[in-house]
Amino acid sequence: MALFATTLRVYAEEDDELWVPAPVHETWRPPGDQGPHPRLVWGELREARVRWGDDARVAPSERAAVARRVNDRRFAAALAAELGVALPGARVVSSVDEVAAHLAAGGASASPTGAWVAKAAWTAAGRDRVRRIGDTLDDATRTRLARLLAAHGALVFEPWMARTLDVGQGGRVDDAGEVTLVPPHRALVDDGGVIRGIVLDDGAALEPGESAHLAETARAAGRALASAGYAGPFVVDAFVHEHAGRRALHPMCELNARLTFGLVARAWAEHRGAPLTLGLGGPLPVGGTPLVLDETGAPAAWLAEIRGNSPR
Repeated sequence: MALFATTLRVYAEEDDELWVPAPVHETWRPPGDQGPHPRLVWGELREARVRWGDDARVAPSERAAVARRVNDRRFAAALAAELGVALPGARVVSSVDEVAAHLAAGGASASPTGAWVAKAAWTAAGRDRVRRIGDTLDDATRTRLARLLAAHGALVFEPWMARTLDVGQGGRVDDAGEVTLVPPHRALVDDGGVIRGIVLDDGAALEPGESAHLAETARAAGRALASAGYAGPFVVDAFVHEHAGRRALHPMCELNARLTFGLVARAWAEHRGAPLTLGLGGPLPVGGTPLVLDETGAPAAWLAEIRGNSPR
């Protein structure tokens, strides 16, 4: 994550310092890199300066507690239930026996395959979760669930749906509580739900009614964040799936009250003056530009301009 954090330099100016959570190897920057060149620092983070577009503010230290609360998946789960957009069977669980009882009662029956996922309250990028198929728990799954519960105290259980499209709707809550949205983006996600890239085609794969529903949900999420005392960037992750043989939009599977790769990709697109794909790992596409190199010199993150609906 420290290496990927260097993509945040798009928000920096030449005399800024960019804090990363751990030291980064010296050859992370590709030769001829045209992005901003802040100085990387790490260690204890005492004060953060957050930039979004032309806005810059110093976040008071007390906002850290608010950020932790609104990034807890239980906050999003409660909001989804309040808005009527929670998946059937979604709930917060606090014990292995509760998971077993919920499964036995049909907790994962909304999934066409009987698959389900239990996510830790505070994680990102598809970490700290248990994903299985079936309505019973074997010993290995019980052990994994028990370890996650011991570390996190609670998990958010959801049926795992047959996803056909992953999208995100970004926005910002200002200090007055006003919510501003940016166009949606597509997310490239692997079979385990881990993000591998962002495509800025402004939600072209969504149908008009889906776009409106996603925007409505994102605005409601922004208002909820404002009511909780949060100000800053946020993204609502969503997906399209097959339900009873028909296409359906689940308009809020995650609520991220922070800068995410979707917003970082949009900032790079504004910096480059062109729509693009921000890729994380994998082979560099023809015409792509390395953004961050790993220790072997391979692209850990890259940019590719979009022509039509495809990066090239």
